[in-house]
Order: sequence, then structure tokens, then C-alpha cells
Amino acid sequence: IAMYSMGLPDVWLRDGWNYVELAASLGSLGLILYVHLGYSENIMLLASVVSLFNWMKVLCLMKSFSQPIATFVLMTFEIIHNLGSFLTVMIVCIAMFGNALYLVIGGVEYDLHDGDQPFLTWTATSKTLYSFLFGQFDKASYDDAWSFALFLFYSMLVVIILLNVLIAIVGDSYDSVLVKSEEMYWR
Repeated sequence: IAMYSMGLPDVWLRDGWNYVELAASLGSLGLILYVHLGYSENIMLLASVVSLFNWMKVLCLMKSFSQPIATFVLMTFEIIHNLGSFLTVMIVCIAMFGNALYLVIGGVEYDLHDGDQPFLTWTATSKTLYSFLFGQFDKASYDDAWSFALFLFYSMLVVIILLNVLIAIVGDSYDSVLVKSEEMYWR
């Protein structure tokens, strides 16, 4: 009752690291039960998810080593937290241009040296546009004027503008974490 009067359950619920520890512990327990009961299908998928949570738990523990490590770990998760709106806009832009390019040049099989078919389906078109963010594109795939115009507009909007917004978001998050670094180390 004293813990409830001090608001400790609310504090525990608001700390995301507690959920990581809970997921890692329950996932490990679930993995043990899964193997013990003889279910072997999709065990690697469950094991990989549990592994991710356990490594996140290691990151949580690393926060106590030193203030610079705590600042860096907390900054990383602060940046991930702040990217939610940006990623939503980015995904919608990729889907939007993926749909437009698929309607213009989709379903066409290309004779590429690696056997890749970048515009055969809407999903493949969106994956092609996503890989374009990292510099992987073939200018020859955009053979008509409208598809090339879409390609240029996508380049301008997503690659130049949105990636610069991403840099600004990361920079702002970094600055705000550095200002609060000592406070964040002790929490």
C-alpha cells in the first residue's frame, strides 16, 4: 500500500527499460517452455526476438558503467523515440511513389544482369525505392519521361529533403540528451 501511495507502480510503468526486461525474461521463459513441450517449428524466429530483447537488456545494464556510455545509450533510444512521426511520413512517401511508379512501369520484366525485377510488383517497386535511399538505383530502369519525372521528384522530396530532416531530428535529439546527460545517468 505504501508503494501505491508513493506512486511507484506508475513510475515503473512509465520506464520503457522495465518492459525490455519483462519481455526478455518472459521470452526466455517462453523459449524454454517452447523447446520443452516439443515445438520445433519457427523456434529460430522466437529465439531471435528473445535474443534482441536480451541484448537490449545488456544495453540497459551498460548505462551504469559510466556517464558517457549512459548518455550514448539513452541518446540512441531517445532518437528512436523521436523518429516515429518522421518514419510514418517516410513510409507513406515510399508507398506513394512506389504505387505511382508501379502504375507507370510496373509488371515489366527487365533483363538485368542479377535477375532482379525492381518493378514487377508494387512491393518490389517500394523495395526498390527504399534501396534508392542508400544509393542503389539503375537510371536505365526509368526509360519514359513520366517515370523519370517521378524518379526526380522522389529524389528531391525523399532523398534530399526528408533525409536532411532526419539529420536535423537526430541533431536536436542529441543536443537535448547532452543537456540532460547527468540527470539521465542517475535515473
